[in-house]
Amino acid sequence: MLQNEKELFKKIIGKMTQYELNYLRAVASGFTKLTSNQVTREFELASSSNVIKIEKAKKDNQVLDYSTDPISFSEPYFRPLLEKYFMN
Repeated sequence: MLQNEKELFKKIIGKMTQYELNYLRAVASGFTKLTSNQVTREFELASSSNVIKIEKAKKDNQVLDYSTDPISFSEPYFRPLLEKYFMN
């Protein structure tokens, strides 16, 4: 993995709220019904309406690819770095 990709990852993560980071963790964990009670509780996402707000923010940032089913990360390096640093 290139140092440039790690720096970009840090820059993107550094601008996120804890809710947004938790949302990405849920996506990386393979959950598809992100507004379900199970996911909002397990990943501390507050509510389904908050998940919808997070989804809109992530669409604007182009971190995730919503054209795939299930949702995937736009850049191949993002998921492994998220798993390494935030999913212990």
